[in-house]
Parts: sequence; C-alpha cells; structure tokens
Amino acid sequence: MTILQSPAPGGRFLRQSGDTFSFELRVDGAPAGGRAVLRTSLGGAKRKRRETVESFDADRPALALDWNDIPMRLSRRDGAAEVYEVRLPLVDIGFFRAKACYFEPGSTRPAWPDGGDVEIKV
Repeated sequence: MTILQSPAPGGRFLRQSGDTFSFELRVDGAPAGGRAVLRTSLGGAKRKRRETVESFDADRPALALDWNDIPMRLSRRDGAAEVYEVRLPLVDIGFFRAKACYFEPGSTRPAWPDGGDVEIKV
C-alpha cells in the first residue's frame, strides 16, 4: 500500500483567517472499506490556550488535547487507488499542524504518508 498526501508532508504555509485549506490523501492498493482522517490541531486554538494556562497553573506538561481527527470523504476511485479529501475553513489565528492518515477496514492503527506534519500559520 502506498500513501501520498497533498500538500506534501513537511510543508509550511502562511494563510489568512477566513481562507480555506484542502488536504488530499491518495491510497494506492487500499482494501475496500477503509477510512481516512486528518489528524490536526486546526480548530483547537481555544482548547490549546486553556490547556496551556491550566498546565502552567498545575505545574505539569501540556497533553496536546487540542488535536482531533477530522473525517475525510472518499472523493473518487482512480484505478486501484482511493482518493480522500477534506477542505477546512481557517477561522482561528495561530500556528497549527496537520497530517492525514489511513485506517484499513477493522483496524485502529493508522498508516501514515512519509514525512512530517504540515505546518500552517494563520
């Protein structure tokens, strides 16, 4: 199975609040019935600020609770590949990370494309 993400993992982007940002995940040789999600801190700015203050007050490390999984929709089949996509509004101001992953049918273990997180500064 080969997994390719667009934009490429490790990319860095500067965007304006109110823009949208799209991710696409192409899974070649995927078994039918899998699912893809975008694992991201986008949309979690308020939670991150609250967690930062609480961790400082309690003198403990932050737990990165601002991360969440956003389902990607299967947009098309291209031969033996499945292509998933998601478009998100950029409504929070801050620095965010994201990376798409794929779950084979019945699995709870994600398969990742090679490379680092996409970084987005809004």
